[in-house]
Amino acid sequence: MIIPIQAKLAIVAVGAAVSFYAGYRWRDTDFQRHLKADMERSARLTAKIRNIEADATAMAIQIRDTNDSREANVRTVFKTIIRKVPEYVEKTAASRALDAAGGLPAGFVQLHNAAALGVDPEITAPASAFSPDAPTGIGLPQAATVIVGNYENYHVCRGRLEEWDTWYARLDAAYRKAAAEIAAKP
Repeated sequence: MIIPIQAKLAIVAVGAAVSFYAGYRWRDTDFQRHLKADMERSARLTAKIRNIEADATAMAIQIRDTNDSREANVRTVFKTIIRKVPEYVEKTAASRALDAAGGLPAGFVQLHNAAALGVDPEITAPASAFSPDAPTGIGLPQAATVIVGNYENYHVCRGRLEEWDTWYARLDAAYRKAAAEIAAKP
């Protein structure tokens, strides 16, 4: 039996169509499998990030509460220190002598103020604009109170910085751990 050329072409065309369809279906199924895997991975990543964000919020609240109690303690300690200024400074012979001489010298006050501002003393007032030995009328008790207040602010800020450094380190560790887990799982 001889098969006409049109029949042979029809058989080849049907075979090609079946092969194409099978390949298309296989490719489509493979694509869907990859898409599903990517969606599952994305959902895991989103959940992990939400957990890290929730942990970060909880850590921030814990740090705020810890810092608030630490600050209250620091402020209480420094209020006590300031209440001791009359006993430790005002009643001393040096304080009375300095008050009799007109108070702290202008050079001391100038340097203190420049240090508090974090600038060169020449910026706030050039040395030629005043006599460093000139009395200012500021006594040792006033200076001690200001200096103690400055240290109080320093300790408050230092505590805040330490707490936020701790928060950052813990959050950084959590993100790095999550990144390593994500990288390990395809």
